[in-house]
Amino acid sequence: MNLWSIYLIYSHWPLKIVVSPNEQGAWVITDFSLSSNVSPDGLKYGDQIVSVNGIDPGKYFSVIRWRSLDQVDSVDLIRSGTVPIHLDTTSSPSWIPEDVSPVVIELLCLAGAVLLIRALPRSLSARHLAYVFINISLAFLSFPASIRGDPFGKLLIHASVMVLPIVFLQFLIVLLNEKGGLKLTFKGKRVVWGAVSAIVALMSFYFFDSPYTNTIYNFVVSMVFAFFIVGLVVNLVFLFGIYWKHRRNRSHVSLMVSTIWFGMAVSFAPITFFSFLPDVLFGQEWVYSYYMSWFIFVLPVTFAYLIVAKKLYDMELIVRRIALVLFVSLLPSFVLALLYRLLLPAETSWRGTSVVFLMLLASFTFVLYSFEYFTTKLQPLLFPRKHQLQIALINISTKLQSISSFHDLKGIILVDIVSTLQVFGGAIVFKYDDEFETISEGAIDPREAEALVLADGEADQENYSLIKINRNEEYTSYLIISRKMTGTLLSTEELQWLKLITSYLAVSLENVYLIRKLTMKLGQLALQLPNEDAAKQLVWFRKMMFDLQERERTRIATDLHDTTMQDLFFLKQRLNALLEKYAFTANDRKQMDGLLDYIDIINVNLRQSCFELHPYMLKEIGLVHTVRRLVEFEAPVSPFEIGFRTGGAEFIEQQDLDTKRHIFRMIQELVNNAKKHSRATRIRLELYGSPSAIRIEYEDNGIGFDVKQMAVADIGTSGRGIDQIKSRIFSMNGKFELQTSTGTGVTFIVTIPIREGMTA
Repeated sequence: MNLWSIYLIYSHWPLKIVVSPNEQGAWVITDFSLSSNVSPDGLKYGDQIVSVNGIDPGKYFSVIRWRSLDQVDSVDLIRSGTVPIHLDTTSSPSWIPEDVSPVVIELLCLAGAVLLIRALPRSLSARHLAYVFINISLAFLSFPASIRGDPFGKLLIHASVMVLPIVFLQFLIVLLNEKGGLKLTFKGKRVVWGAVSAIVALMSFYFFDSPYTNTIYNFVVSMVFAFFIVGLVVNLVFLFGIYWKHRRNRSHVSLMVSTIWFGMAVSFAPITFFSFLPDVLFGQEWVYSYYMSWFIFVLPVTFAYLIVAKKLYDMELIVRRIALVLFVSLLPSFVLALLYRLLLPAETSWRGTSVVFLMLLASFTFVLYSFEYFTTKLQPLLFPRKHQLQIALINISTKLQSISSFHDLKGIILVDIVSTLQVFGGAIVFKYDDEFETISEGAIDPREAEALVLADGEADQENYSLIKINRNEEYTSYLIISRKMTGTLLSTEELQWLKLITSYLAVSLENVYLIRKLTMKLGQLALQLPNEDAAKQLVWFRKMMFDLQERERTRIATDLHDTTMQDLFFLKQRLNALLEKYAFTANDRKQMDGLLDYIDIINVNLRQSCFELHPYMLKEIGLVHTVRRLVEFEAPVSPFEIGFRTGGAEFIEQQDLDTKRHIFRMIQELVNNAKKHSRATRIRLELYGSPSAIRIEYEDNGIGFDVKQMAVADIGTSGRGIDQIKSRIFSMNGKFELQTSTGTGVTFIVTIPIREGMTA
């Protein structure tokens, strides 16, 4: 068919001249369907046709079948009743722009069908959409042959247009079944295809020069248009029913249907309301259907998106935006089209003016609708400052997620705010009932910031900008920003950006405050459980609390190691460099050596603190050696002697890391409590493992305590105390024996059962 269309394109000029018999039986020209192809010295309305290609017009195939002149090489006619004219059309160009674009669209549709089937070979909806693509490609393929009066081209385009709504409805049913989970059927399918087959059978008359051919042709054309319009209405009613059924739940089905409506409206509304309906009602198209048919290509592209895409956009919102820009575009499009008509009245018709109006309307709508998109893409060039603020807002809002304490604000937030706004400095001030807490960055005086808070921002408005962040029962927080480095205050746009940042910051601060408060209450609850049975029922709760503690200890140990200890190392390096560079007196050198030794002592203490906070050796050398390392460190600095014994190390080291960590923490708590409260001169510590249990024994000769008056550790402290140890024991389903009273020392025995797969 492609080869046949190409042959017709290069063989015949598409005149498409409509003729009718007059009262005397002569054939005269009554209309030009392709008026752009008529020149002033060519054919005109009312010309009487004498012969076509040397044949009597009443016997010429296109006159008999379609009442038009097609595939014409020469025409003899009489003008004004007396003037004979001979026209030769073989020297005219044999193709027009309308011949090229249908071939392009046809190839695109065929390519779309092939790509769909290759990309989604198992998708039934993709296969049915490929049928829609092929249907549209056949319609465009046959267009060049149809406008040249070829009977096969007319049959193919009429059949394709008539079948399109049916193929489309079948595709909709398959798509909604596959993507929407609906179970729909095409009722009356046989009846519909039977009617189509009957009309296609009538099209066989297109190939015969019968006196009934033209009557059948006009009937078929009316049926094709009616079939297309009725089929379109049926599709719309079907979609409306599906949408109405699912409109309330706002499911993906309703989004699919709204997307389909959008595609159908853009595809079929122009050709229906500007071409088919006017032709049926008034006998003439308002806008040439060729121009309107281009919109149909939007439909298969829309459905390819529905099948391939993994997300759906809210088409109702898109339609509302398009309707708005369409309404705004009506007036300028109408004015420009009217000016075009008034300035060029001799060269334009009302039909051409309507085409210009539609083209202007579509162009204005596209430009206005795309304005937001292109503005966003070109924002770095058009509005660089606004773009920088938006990027900074995204970065800061992302960093806010990692805030775990108030002191994180400086490194995470303040630095970015100061650098983005290019100001001298900034501060976040927490105002409590009787004190201030200030976190600052850059060249800003904390005392001036606090004075500004006391004056509620009225003290120095010329040098600072103050914004209240949030307020609760404990404190009120403020963000204070100094002047910009250019000497000016913040602009309105920058203040709006800063207020948006503070709204995010207020939520983060409130979350940190609530989490801290909740953690305190949960910790107090964990330590105040009434009895062992109640404690065992909340093992999960205790495990969560211990996990939180371990994470916080690890974070603090990491911060100490990565910041303070590194700073001390560089400080020692700087002092050593000074000692080597300058000549000091003996007394000064002695003091400098003392400083270096003091730095080493601080470093050792910090290293031990890091070890206590995060006993990383548990994983490297095991629990027994880590406890021995603890005892070796505590022995020379403790006021008592420590005796440590161990046995069954192989059973101890077989336990998981959480269990080892709990045991180490209990031993650590016992030693620390002895240093702080026991006044003992000797303690005994034993750690034994067996196939069934791990046993910890602790004994000292200190002052002991009254169990009934045992203090409960506060969650805000490090959690030391017998209750903290008991919580760990219960979390591992262990048992303990405590023997003590005032003045008799303490004996504490812990038994932790070993079970296969046990985790703390």
